[in-house]
Amino acid sequence: MKFVLMSGAIKNAGDFLIAERSKQLLHQVYPSAEIVTKEMRRDLIADLDEVNAASALIIGGGPAVDMHLYPQDLPLVPNLDDIKVPIFTIGLGWWGATDFLEDIYQRFYLDESTIKLFRRLERDGTIACRDWDTVRVLRRFGISD
Repeated sequence: MKFVLMSGAIKNAGDFLIAERSKQLLHQVYPSAEIVTKEMRRDLIADLDEVNAASALIIGGGPAVDMHLYPQDLPLVPNLDDIKVPIFTIGLGWWGATDFLEDIYQRFYLDESTIKLFRRLERDGTIACRDWDTVRVLRRFGISD
């Protein structure tokens, strides 16, 4: 069994912890699994065969609930249908310039391509978030948690 884990850990210590804990959890459930880590901000075009040969693509941590997540901050591939394996998430978090409630719940939006990605994530399985603000933002756009 093989998993491709995409990590958004760049400067936030919490994102590094989520990426590391994601690996530990996967090894706890699948002790013999091979886990290959890829950087979230790089596309998977050259790695598509490797991704599709894996059991799943996992997005772990990172400020992933972002207005322009896909394809700007998480480029993946131009056509999400080219990813043939399920895409799962662990510890996704909301990202915004402020933490004012009106910014989170009234001004924040997700563009159409990002909503398309989240619809794919819904189809493949549960979207695992790390905080209630993230859950509430996704729910506001009709995306289940």
